Amino acid sequence: MTDPQHLSRPRPWGRFVLLAIAASLVGLSTRVIPRVFPVAARAVRKVMPIPQDTAKIETRRREFQEWTRRTVREAYDKVGKQDLRWNEQAHEALELATRLFSQQVDPEVSLIDVHTPAKAAIAAGCDDPYLVYLDHRSSVGPHDPGEQEMIRRMKVAARGLAASRYPAFRRAMALQVAGTYGLISNAAGARKEAERDFDASLALLPESIAEDERNEFWEARWFENLSSLIAGYRGLDIAAPAAYERVDAKLAQIPELTVLRLQLRGYFWFHYGWEARTQAFAPNVPVGGFDTFEKHLEVAQKALNEAWKLRPDARTAEYLLEIEKGIGGDRDTMELWFDRALTADGDQYNACFTKLDWLDPKWHGTAEEMLAFGRACRATKNWRAGITLLSGDAHLRYYSKLSPWQQARYLGSPKVWPEIKSVYDEYLMHRPSDDLTRSKYAVLGYLAGRYPEAHAQFEELGDRLTAWPTFPYYPLETMKGMRSKTAAIVASKPRPEQPPIRKPDGPALQ
Repeated sequence: MTDPQHLSRPRPWGRFVLLAIAASLVGLSTRVIPRVFPVAARAVRKVMPIPQDTAKIETRRREFQEWTRRTVREAYDKVGKQDLRWNEQAHEALELATRLFSQQVDPEVSLIDVHTPAKAAIAAGCDDPYLVYLDHRSSVGPHDPGEQEMIRRMKVAARGLAASRYPAFRRAMALQVAGTYGLISNAAGARKEAERDFDASLALLPESIAEDERNEFWEARWFENLSSLIAGYRGLDIAAPAAYERVDAKLAQIPELTVLRLQLRGYFWFHYGWEARTQAFAPNVPVGGFDTFEKHLEVAQKALNEAWKLRPDARTAEYLLEIEKGIGGDRDTMELWFDRALTADGDQYNACFTKLDWLDPKWHGTAEEMLAFGRACRATKNWRAGITLLSGDAHLRYYSKLSPWQQARYLGSPKVWPEIKSVYDEYLMHRPSDDLTRSKYAVLGYLAGRYPEAHAQFEELGDRLTAWPTFPYYPLETMKGMRSKTAAIVASKPRPEQPPIRKPDGPALQ
């Protein structure tokens, strides 16, 4: 999420920035990168290695894939409409969907990959509801039929799947997706139909409890679905608390889901608190925003602490870590919840992102701690979860607080740029279609003055340049300007001993 600055903890950076600028004017910054963050008032604590139980992580990933296969491909073998005319194509599509849904790599799978065999099965006469749903759901990119036609197709496919014997949670997710599409439909009565789809999705929860194979992956899918249903009801202009209570009322009827209910309560009040506070800098927060923010996060914290007592897990720890950042600030408490989250799930990228945020000087840490944690993220070698990329994020955060005279010199330095390049190259080797990550890599290359490398990434992206939503970020139009400048610089082929001087592009949005 976008980051605040705390009124209660002023950051007297101005004096340090002026000193840094003065140093650069007399040539000192050509030899060292001046300190721009005051740290004398706060002791810098050593950043410990991030918990990474490799065997446990690999086991969990394998179990996720196996469970996904049982609820997709093997479900087709049990309850699907099979025929020798399309079974081969159907199995190929379902296996690719299994890999996609369970986030497998090497090779990476995209929706477009799923679409080809799914479409072939349909062309061969397949009318299995899950294959029909996959065909429509994967109609993206060159296969996109247009917004209104996609809405129509998803509605038909979801309702066909809802009437099938496929796992109830997959039917529920399809109905939720169809309802969400319905919110943007221009057809008469579309919003009423969307509400019926949301209600039908929620109504499948008891059946799912009774018949589906339940485990942490099943519960995670329902957590996602229920949180999306709250958003869907709000899209129907139902007040936020009423939308939440509509979902909570169903959970209240199912004692087996007490922990999930508490987690969803924590999730809702956490995000609703941030809505009251807004993403604005502290001076621009609406009157009463801080009080409401703290009140709502305390409700969330109470629910999540109850959930932890009943059953410790990574999702609960992750949200308690977020809350500690927002209304706490105690380092030991933060470290406790971080360690619990990563011990439970070594792929917990969100918890790592939150700790990096916590250690940012604008929250509770120091520049040294923030950069050290970025290096710890790189040391995990966990590119698959994206944790290594947070090393680049740490450098970008540090860069955003430097003066224009220092910025390119910092990111492009022989010590910093290889760290950034190594984590992005490794990640994109395995996930080449991640346009958002490649876009950030291109921007980092531009900001570092590494124009040939930035140009290569911009060229690979083509018209798929994507802005990222987290701090510090750049608007898409600014990124397009960077792309144009990079192309012009590379085309001019400047002499290596005289690199082009880049004018500041303005600060990142913070």
